Amino acid sequence: GRAAEGRAAEDRAAEGRAAEGRAAEERAAEGRAAEERAAEGRAV
Repeated sequence: GRAAEGRAAEDRAAEGRAAEGRAAEERAAEGRAAEERAAEGRAV
């Protein structure tokens, strides 16, 4: 019924937000790693 469809839509939305959060964390980690490499390059 409509209630079940609503719950399924909410589940999909929650999964999408979780996936976006993981992707954002990965990008942040990559950014920090790139900054560390750049800092090492300047230090040499």
